[in-house]
Amino acid sequence: MQYNILGTGSSGNCIIVNDNIMLDCGLSYSKIKKYLKNIKLIFISHRHTDHLNPTTIRQLSYNYPTIKFVYNEKDLYIFDILFNNGVDLRNMYSISQYRWFNFGLCKIKLEELQHDVLNSCCHLEINNKKLIYITDTGSVSDIEAKNYDIYLIEANYHSREEIEQKIAEAQEKGEFTHLIRVLNTHLYEDDAIQWLKNNMGNNSEYQFIHQHVDKESKNE
Repeated sequence: MQYNILGTGSSGNCIIVNDNIMLDCGLSYSKIKKYLKNIKLIFISHRHTDHLNPTTIRQLSYNYPTIKFVYNEKDLYIFDILFNNGVDLRNMYSISQYRWFNFGLCKIKLEELQHDVLNSCCHLEINNKKLIYITDTGSVSDIEAKNYDIYLIEANYHSREEIEQKIAEAQEKGEFTHLIRVLNTHLYEDDAIQWLKNNMGNNSEYQFIHQHVDKESKNE
């Protein structure tokens, strides 16, 4: 099983698995266009635009009308976005949680995550190999994925203590900070590492996604 991270983080999320499955579609159409020829199925985790770009969906539905979209059946917002941007009802698969669904080229299982909107992680099985995709969540304590082959998991900041310190510094200066929202809606690296230790097997591999990078570090 192979994966290609086209984008991750607040600027847009999109990962290609085995050239034919897309995990989230939060980038512009121009950035994903060259990868679309073989795409058969797109999983959408939640409705935030860095994971579900409506303009991109509109262009996809026009140029690739047979692509299937998979999402949590509880999320009516995703249905509205897909439908209002031209996706055919026959290609929209709203599935229930906590059981595997067979789509031919892969099997998929969804589990709800802790975020400020309805959000799901994706368990993916292809030819007896398993991958899990987890992003934008405050906790993974209820998620289990023992001995999977690949773990794509958020590691937004190093620890909760780091966030609390940054919030305190901003408040002392009388500044607004979005980090208050981050406290319970994104996963810290410390928590991700502990969860990986509890789930990974000897031959498993992992990749941190949706990692925060300070502006100062970007400019170095």
